[in-house]
Amino acid sequence: MQGVRTYIHIIFCLTSLLSYGQRSFTSVDSTSFAMYNSQQWEQLTVFGEQAINEGYDYYYLNLRTGIAYFNLKEYNKSLLYIYKSLENNSLSQIAKEYLFWNHYYLNNEEEMIDAYTELDDSIQNRIGYTPPKKLQFVYVESGVKVSDKQNLAGNILYGNIGLMHHANSKLDIYYSYTYSQQKLNWGSFLQNEFYIRPSYTFKKGWSAILGLHYAGYNANTDYTTSRDYYNSYSKNNYTSDYYTTINSNLNGELNLTNYFGQITVQKQWKHFSLSPNLSILSTAINPKYQKTETENYTIKEYFNSVFYTERDSTSTRTTTYSDSSFIAVNGGFSMRYYTPRFSIGIELSSTTQSIKNKFIVIPSISWSITDKINISGYYFNKKDATFGIENGMMLFNNSNENQKISITTKYTLTKKTSIYATYQYDKLVDNLYIQTYNMNTFFIGLIIKL
Repeated sequence: MQGVRTYIHIIFCLTSLLSYGQRSFTSVDSTSFAMYNSQQWEQLTVFGEQAINEGYDYYYLNLRTGIAYFNLKEYNKSLLYIYKSLENNSLSQIAKEYLFWNHYYLNNEEEMIDAYTELDDSIQNRIGYTPPKKLQFVYVESGVKVSDKQNLAGNILYGNIGLMHHANSKLDIYYSYTYSQQKLNWGSFLQNEFYIRPSYTFKKGWSAILGLHYAGYNANTDYTTSRDYYNSYSKNNYTSDYYTTINSNLNGELNLTNYFGQITVQKQWKHFSLSPNLSILSTAINPKYQKTETENYTIKEYFNSVFYTERDSTSTRTTTYSDSSFIAVNGGFSMRYYTPRFSIGIELSSTTQSIKNKFIVIPSISWSITDKINISGYYFNKKDATFGIENGMMLFNNSNENQKISITTKYTLTKKTSIYATYQYDKLVDNLYIQTYNMNTFFIGLIIKL
């Protein structure tokens, strides 16, 4: 059957070529119009091209040929003739609408928007298309991390603001700023973070994402500890008791600067995505503090258990710390299986400092319970390491050991507004002073589409 169609098509083309010299404008127009009305799209494209090549160049012939190619889903060829028809008649709303739809199916966003703005209001209302805005949404989040041991670590105040910039159909850029501060028994810290994430979409499910994160950490410390030691020695009826008290004071500032960059290449299929990544961390440590240790010794001596003398002495030792820096290169990947309502994923992120824990495993899950309610969460357990997750958007750059559980509920209020409520549990070991405490976190976030 396919061979018969091809044969008829060839005969049609030869017949048209032989007869063109005898055809008039009226016959070309009436023939193309008849093919258009009967929706003979393939025949119309052949007839139209031949007529145009023979010198027939007018609005209706170009428009009909362009529409024929559009119905055959050959959008680039359709554009060629639609543009020619607009050269013949720049006011044609029909041609401008087909111009819009061709760019729509070719995913030419900028050209599609330009074509849409040229359409009459009645056509725009019928199409129901909303051009994407350059600024797509704003996200604000704030909350507190509540410590269960206020004598060791106070609450952490936290705030975040993010903005999505839609550069074009292939490029989106997300920006965010994060602020956090905390008082601890050894002092306090303040951290400012800036994040930018350009993401570029290619064809056939491929995309590239670059996450760039800066974190400036400043800690002030003025902490004193006291430790007591006792030893006793006996020999030949003599007994010596040693009493030692060591007072240690850490005073000054610690500035820690982290630059984190991660490039991710992502491939998406129908229900699965795979995203390998490569990250670079640059850390500069600038300790502007010193440690002063004062040791007080008291020696009491006895003969036959009778006290007869006592000696006291004191020594002081001061330790200063020098600047240091390092650069680490790591890799990882994430995998995700998803359906319209449910997804489960796992991310493997290599660490930069920990010898014991080369990879951190972060499982995650998301479930849309209803059209308006979604619950998502993740978990990890890290040692003394700096690493980032979600393309480096969240950077964990402290020296604490941290076991974290995070659960977020999203509720869609309106078409343009959604609210987020997040609970996190953190079990922390402060490696600076070897102390353990827990944090219970409560965040409220709001996303507003612009």
